[in-house]
Amino acid sequence: MVVKHASDAVTGWVSSIQAGVGGGAALQNNSYLFDEVGNLTQRQDNNLPVVTENVYPDSLYRLDHTVGDTSTQMSYDSMGRISAWGASGLLSNVTDYTTPQSGCTYYPDHTQPMRYVRIQTVAR
Repeated sequence: MVVKHASDAVTGWVSSIQAGVGGGAALQNNSYLFDEVGNLTQRQDNNLPVVTENVYPDSLYRLDHTVGDTSTQMSYDSMGRISAWGASGLLSNVTDYTTPQSGCTYYPDHTQPMRYVRIQTVAR
Protein backbone atom coordinates (compact mmCIF):
# COMPACT_ATOMS: atom_id res chain seq x y z
CA MET A 1 0.00 0.00 0.00
CA VAL A 2 1.17 3.52 -0.81
CA VAL A 3 -0.04 6.66 0.99
CA LYS A 4 0.35 10.01 -0.78
CA HIS A 5 -0.09 13.44 0.82
CA ALA A 6 -0.38 16.64 -1.21
CA SER A 7 0.06 20.09 0.35
CA ASP A 8 -0.86 23.60 -0.70
CA ALA A 9 2.24 25.26 -2.12
CA VAL A 10 1.61 28.55 -0.29
CA THR A 11 0.30 27.51 3.12
CA GLY A 12 1.76 24.03 3.46
CA TRP A 13 -1.60 22.72 4.66
CA VAL A 14 -2.64 19.28 3.49
CA SER A 15 -4.86 19.41 0.41
CA SER A 16 -5.36 15.69 -0.21
CA ILE A 17 -4.54 12.24 1.08
CA GLN A 18 -4.70 9.16 -1.09
CA ALA A 19 -4.00 5.56 -0.17
CA GLY A 20 -4.17 2.36 -2.11
CA VAL A 21 -2.34 -0.63 -3.46
CA GLY A 22 0.39 0.38 -5.93
CA GLY A 23 -0.21 4.11 -5.39
CA GLY A 24 -3.93 4.03 -6.16
CA ALA A 25 -6.71 5.69 -4.18
CA ALA A 26 -9.10 2.81 -3.58
CA LEU A 27 -8.65 2.79 0.21
CA GLN A 28 -8.62 6.56 0.81
CA ASN A 29 -9.13 9.51 -1.50
CA ASN A 30 -9.78 12.62 0.58
CA SER A 31 -9.40 16.32 -0.18
CA TYR A 32 -9.45 19.27 2.24
CA LEU A 33 -10.06 23.03 2.10
CA PHE A 34 -9.02 25.55 4.76
CA ASP A 35 -9.83 29.22 5.42
CA GLU A 36 -7.18 31.96 5.61
CA VAL A 37 -6.30 31.21 9.24
CA GLY A 38 -6.06 27.45 8.84
CA ASN A 39 -9.46 26.24 9.98
CA LEU A 40 -10.82 23.26 8.08
CA THR A 41 -13.82 24.43 6.03
CA GLN A 42 -14.50 21.39 3.88
CA ARG A 43 -13.50 17.78 3.61
CA GLN A 44 -14.44 15.48 0.81
CA ASP A 45 -14.25 11.72 0.33
CA ASN A 46 -13.75 11.39 -3.40
CA ASN A 47 -14.34 7.65 -3.58
CA LEU A 48 -17.79 6.68 -4.78
CA PRO A 49 -20.20 7.75 -3.56
CA VAL A 50 -18.57 11.17 -3.22
CA VAL A 51 -19.31 12.69 0.21
CA THR A 52 -18.70 16.36 0.96
CA GLU A 53 -18.85 17.78 4.47
CA ASN A 54 -18.70 21.53 5.18
CA VAL A 55 -17.26 22.53 8.56
CA TYR A 56 -18.38 25.63 10.49
CA PRO A 57 -16.56 27.06 13.56
CA ASP A 58 -18.06 29.11 16.37
CA SER A 59 -16.79 32.59 17.32
CA LEU A 60 -13.85 31.01 19.21
CA TYR A 61 -12.85 28.88 16.19
CA ARG A 62 -14.00 25.63 17.82
CA LEU A 63 -16.08 23.17 15.83
CA ASP A 64 -19.70 24.31 15.96
CA HIS A 65 -21.31 22.06 13.36
CA THR A 66 -20.84 20.29 10.07
CA VAL A 67 -23.22 19.86 7.16
CA GLY A 68 -22.86 16.78 5.03
CA ASP A 69 -22.92 13.05 5.56
CA THR A 70 -23.23 13.09 9.36
CA SER A 71 -24.13 16.74 10.14
CA THR A 72 -22.32 16.94 13.48
CA GLN A 73 -23.33 19.48 16.17
CA MET A 74 -21.15 20.47 19.17
CA SER A 75 -22.01 22.15 22.46
CA TYR A 76 -19.53 23.58 25.00
CA ASP A 77 -19.75 24.39 28.70
CA SER A 78 -18.63 27.68 30.30
CA MET A 79 -15.06 26.30 30.68
CA GLY A 80 -14.85 25.60 26.94
CA ARG A 81 -15.04 21.83 27.31
CA ILE A 82 -17.24 19.75 25.02
CA SER A 83 -20.47 19.20 26.94
CA ALA A 84 -22.41 17.43 24.21
CA TRP A 85 -22.08 16.39 20.62
CA GLY A 86 -24.36 14.73 18.18
CA ALA A 87 -24.76 13.54 14.64
CA SER A 88 -27.63 13.69 12.17
CA GLY A 89 -29.44 16.37 14.18
CA LEU A 90 -29.45 14.60 17.55
CA LEU A 91 -27.45 16.32 20.30
CA SER A 92 -26.43 13.57 22.67
CA ASN A 93 -23.36 11.98 24.20
CA VAL A 94 -23.38 14.44 27.10
CA THR A 95 -20.09 14.53 28.97
CA ASP A 96 -20.20 15.23 32.68
CA TYR A 97 -16.81 16.42 33.97
CA THR A 98 -17.79 16.69 37.64
CA THR A 99 -19.60 13.46 38.54
CA PRO A 100 -17.52 10.28 38.93
CA GLN A 101 -18.12 8.07 35.91
CA SER A 102 -18.73 4.33 36.02
CA GLY A 103 -15.78 2.21 34.99
CA CYS A 104 -13.23 4.76 36.25
CA THR A 105 -10.96 4.44 39.27
CA TYR A 106 -10.54 7.56 41.41
CA TYR A 107 -7.67 8.06 43.86
CA PRO A 108 -7.78 10.52 46.79
CA ASP A 109 -4.71 12.43 45.58
CA HIS A 110 -6.04 12.69 41.99
CA THR A 111 -9.37 14.37 42.61
CA GLN A 112 -8.47 17.37 40.49
CA PRO A 113 -7.48 15.99 37.08
CA MET A 114 -6.20 19.33 35.76
CA ARG A 115 -4.33 20.63 38.78
CA TYR A 116 -0.65 21.50 38.62
CA VAL A 117 1.78 19.64 40.81
CA ARG A 118 5.16 21.12 41.70
CA ILE A 119 7.98 18.67 41.22
CA GLN A 120 11.27 19.32 42.96
CA THR A 121 14.54 17.89 41.77
CA VAL A 122 17.07 17.09 44.46
CA ALA A 123 20.73 17.36 43.44
CA ARG A 124 22.94 14.49 44.53
